[in-house]
Amino acid sequence: MAVLTFSNCVFDGKEIIFEEITRENLTLYFRECTFNCNVYVKSCKALKGLKFIDTKKIGNILEVSGNFIGEFYLKNTSDHSNNFLRGEISIDHNTFYEHANFKYLNHIFNNFFFRYNTLTTKEENLELSVDFTNTRLNNASFVCTDFGKDARFDRMVLTNDTKLGGINFSDCTFHNCYFDFVDFGKSGYFNGSSFNGHVQFLGVKNPKETKLSFSGSHFKDGFILKMAEIKELQMHALTLEGRVTFEESEFSSLKIHQVIFKNPAFFDTIKLLHPEKVDTKSLRVIKQELQRSDNRIDYNRFKALELNAFKNELTSKLWVDKSILWLNQISSDHGLNPWKGVLFTLLIGMIFYVLYFISENFKLQFFISSTSINQFLIGYFKFLIPSHLSPFENGLKQWYQYLPFITGKAFVAYGIYQTVQSFRKFRL
Repeated sequence: MAVLTFSNCVFDGKEIIFEEITRENLTLYFRECTFNCNVYVKSCKALKGLKFIDTKKIGNILEVSGNFIGEFYLKNTSDHSNNFLRGEISIDHNTFYEHANFKYLNHIFNNFFFRYNTLTTKEENLELSVDFTNTRLNNASFVCTDFGKDARFDRMVLTNDTKLGGINFSDCTFHNCYFDFVDFGKSGYFNGSSFNGHVQFLGVKNPKETKLSFSGSHFKDGFILKMAEIKELQMHALTLEGRVTFEESEFSSLKIHQVIFKNPAFFDTIKLLHPEKVDTKSLRVIKQELQRSDNRIDYNRFKALELNAFKNELTSKLWVDKSILWLNQISSDHGLNPWKGVLFTLLIGMIFYVLYFISENFKLQFFISSTSINQFLIGYFKFLIPSHLSPFENGLKQWYQYLPFITGKAFVAYGIYQTVQSFRKFRL
């Protein structure tokens, strides 16, 4: 194997081009070099390796396209490197048959393209097919790429300074891939991609702005999105096999539509910071998966959120259903809060008891004393017993007295029922 090494060199001029190199098993090695010009490596079909290590500077563009390369490095040797690259980096239409390594790369301005590439790493190769660990990339696009058997993007920071949208991983093929502790910036799109191995998003955090979107994809061997803190998660038209978990994650909002979970998905201890922004369909999906996984506690919580969302989506024409759901909410949070049920029963009972008391005694003079207060309270507690007749002797002699009496008894019975149901919320 031949190695052509450039160490600590400075390249001046307009451009430097390496094109259609046919020498087999040749490695081009650039270490700590400065490129004050554009760099092109094109249509080289036999390179054993192409390595840019600790590159200090590039011109307006570094383009690697249409090549067949074994090892490809564009990396720094340490996360403490002060090498910040500002030009456009375009790595398109290449085949890498061993691996590609971008570890510790700092790209802070212009665009980074890694598109239409194929990683054909052999199974016996113990190295990752692609390694983007601890990289910082600006305006990155990874569309239409086969990332090979193992791809790792841990602690990658992605920034975007354009109005074109977020980071795009659409129409890609992943096998085993790891996006642990990644900051996707404004947004990350995984649309139309295939996931043929283990997929892991652990500790993805940017709660103020990150939106993650998955659509039109098939996950064949599980999906883990755990301990994430992001602004929004969108999942549409997906099929997920294997183990799926969203445990201990936190979202401001999320949307889950037309998603098929082949096995129970785990949404344990998931948090929604703004549940009012989540639609009924998405909440229903989570509720159903919590039921499949026998998580009674979180199931009850999401059942209540689903009913609230459904109430908010009802039009004024369906005011009866809307009123019933409103009553369920204020009386016991849809069967979650027994103490709210107790308070509702006592208050609604007092309101209708006062109305009934006035209807029975409005012609009489009433003086406040210990005796009168005692009689009032005795009558109130009798009124709270749904089966008890009038707390007053010779009561209910006029028709209008039955209105607050019957209505109040109905609401008291309703409140007692809601209270009992709330105390039984953990029943099997």
